Parts: sequence; C-alpha cells; structure tokens
Amino acid sequence: MTIHRFEVGRLRCAVVSDHEKGVLAWPWQMYFGPDTGVDDGEVERALEEEGEIRPQPLIGYNCIAVDTGQRRLVVDTGLGREFTGYGERSTTLGRLVGGLEEAGMPADSVDTVVFTHLHNDHTRGAVWAGRPTFPGADHVVNTAEAAFWESELDDRPGHRGVPLSARYTLQVAGPTVRRIEFDTDIAPGVRAISAAGHTPGHMAVLLSSEGERLLCLGDTFYDRIQLRRPDWWTRFDVDGPASIAARRRLLAWAADEDIPVTVYHMPFPGLGRIRRAGAAYDWMEGI
Repeated sequence: MTIHRFEVGRLRCAVVSDHEKGVLAWPWQMYFGPDTGVDDGEVERALEEEGEIRPQPLIGYNCIAVDTGQRRLVVDTGLGREFTGYGERSTTLGRLVGGLEEAGMPADSVDTVVFTHLHNDHTRGAVWAGRPTFPGADHVVNTAEAAFWESELDDRPGHRGVPLSARYTLQVAGPTVRRIEFDTDIAPGVRAISAAGHTPGHMAVLLSSEGERLLCLGDTFYDRIQLRRPDWWTRFDVDGPASIAARRRLLAWAADEDIPVTVYHMPFPGLGRIRRAGAAYDWMEGI
C-alpha cells in the first residue's frame, strides 16, 4: 500500500493513496484548452519557461486519515473498487480501505468521512458497493454543495455524469449525511474552510493542534503549473473565475502564514509548502 504517516501536533495523520502507485498520467488536454482560456500551445510554452519536460501531468489520489484521539476521520475516499471508467487504468484504483487497514484505521473504526466536494473521484470509495464503506461514520458535505448537485443538470465537458454520481453518493449515505456551512468545526481541531469555485461547496479542511496546522486543499489546484499560472482554471471547475479567486486566497494564506498543505491530485503524498514567487507561487515538496 502507498501510505505516508505524519503528525500535526497531537493529531496522528496519514496520506493513503487510492491508487496503487500513487499517480496516474493524463494528457494536458483533459484539464486545459481554449474553453478554459488557455490557448493551444500555452501549456507547452509555460513548461518550457519553467525548464520542465512533462508531457503529461501526474495525478495523485491522496486521501487523508486523521486520528484525533477521540475521533477518526477520512478526508475524501477515492474512486473505490470495481471502477471501470478509466479502462485498464481502473484496476490500479480502490486501494484506500486496504491502506487504512495497514495504517491502523480499519473502515469500521472511522466515525467521520469528509467530502471536500462531490466529484466521484472523491466520493465513490465511500459508496461504490451500494452501501456505506464506512458503516459507522457520518458523511460530511457542505450544504451548498449537496444542494447544487441535487438540482443541477450540468452536461458540459468535465461535468457529464457528475449530478447523477453526486446524488447517488447522497442517496447511499442517506441519514448519515451531515450538511455543514463553511467556517464550521467538523471535529475538534478539524475545520471546514471555503474553497468554493471548483464546485459551489468545495471545502478546504484545516487541521490544527498544539500550534501546528495543515491545510487540506482538495482540488484547489491540480498541478504545480497552476501555482505559476494561478489564473488558469480547468475543465473540471464549475465556476472558473470563482476557482481562481479561491485559489489565490488560499495560496496567499498558506504562503504568508507558512501553513503546510496537502493537495488531493498532486503526486503522492501531495504534501508541501507554498512559497511566493512574485505574483505567482512555487511548490516546496515536503512538510
């Protein structure tokens, strides 16, 4: 299993990848294009300016386990077992539950599942079998997030099928769904922070203990190219301008207060620090 253990004060934490090797490679065209304001060839020019040779972004599936001593939480749950949407690549996914077991947090000991948002690569691991994977857990989601996908029929590229999968998650989780507002404590030392834009109720999660902090950024950015180009939004963002505003606000906060971050889709383990670089930012791997 692909596991990285660490601590935030007294909080015992682990990044557990839902992917067996911690990363998948996808074409840049999945994320950027003229419809997102990024003209053809602009990605290549940006990479050349950075001196990087990356024909494809490397995408992680970094779920976070947190043991507070009184509560056991999982932030995002991957795609789960028996997912077929990626073709042959799908067989490399569905590793979260086994990873949690190895990390000492079996599924039946988890009491809180936090969804940063309701895209299925963050939620399916909790409901793939048609019943909750974490049977004793509350399933926490932002109120606006749940309401949006319950009524949304968005069929744009990057969003097709999302309303159905989001509603399925809410249906399977059923009475265990706990809808919360931003700036709400999910558990002692675990707070929901607004990152709305990627989706209307996209949450960041702030862990705090004994003066130490970690900011779980969810899908605030996919790749470090968006740190150098923070005004680039992707085809998966419901509201491009709002996602830019959220990214700039959260990156500035993390950089100015030197708060370590974890990012769901950065290559495993997705832990690092944000540094200012003029009007943009740099990624410093590790915390």
